[in-house]
Amino acid sequence: MKKTLSILFVLLIIMLSAVTAYADGTTYKIGDKQIKAGDIVTYTVSIEDLKNDVMAINAHVVYDDTVLALISGNKKQESIQFGSALIGSIYNEALENRFLFNCADGVDHLYFEDDNKVITLNFLVNDVPEKADTDITLQFEFIEIYNTDSVTMIEGTDYKIKEDVELNTYKGSTELVDKSKGSINADPSSPSGNGGTASAQNGTQNGADITASDSAPYSAADSQATTVIIICCVIAVLLIGIVVILVLGKRREKTDID
Repeated sequence: MKKTLSILFVLLIIMLSAVTAYADGTTYKIGDKQIKAGDIVTYTVSIEDLKNDVMAINAHVVYDDTVLALISGNKKQESIQFGSALIGSIYNEALENRFLFNCADGVDHLYFEDDNKVITLNFLVNDVPEKADTDITLQFEFIEIYNTDSVTMIEGTDYKIKEDVELNTYKGSTELVDKSKGSINADPSSPSGNGGTASAQNGTQNGADITASDSAPYSAADSQATTVIIICCVIAVLLIGIVVILVLGKRREKTDID
């Protein structure tokens, strides 16, 4: 019986270690931040120290979409948010490894002096064990940025970029973008509703809608939670089995003594 109990205790320790490791999730790094599977990353970009008024931008956020799954926006733009200076932006969320967007004002300029935020995106972190503890790509770049004289502006000279990463602060819908549909979308906050004068590049134009549904789909985080519950149930059964064996063993010893 002692041998059986020893084997059961060893199995229990192994399973406890497994559930602890799984609950923690695969970990990665984004800059100086450590993230893990199941986290939601909120990435915000702002523009600072502008030396001139901005007339037009064409920009993208580049990211590793095997690890970072882009959370879809909805009618209220809970997940995908542009700064108020970029009302009327056109964007494409269905491209591989990047989120492309642009905006222009040929009459006046983009009012970054009122709101210097460029964009906020949210991502669900996937579980990709082969990329554990590696640096995950998440960065912003102006592909083009022009002042009101149609002159290209230079980072470090005409402006600076500030990037912020926050973990698990987003509380909105967690519906993920279905990239298989492909889409080019206009910022619904645009007064004209036509997305302004800029146009997104390198994407399809099938009018796919990314409006969030009433209920979020089954996500990686849901799958992880379900697996943890199953493992915990197995451990509970093992514990009950150990207790039963111990009780029966004591009864048998008492019977032998009598």
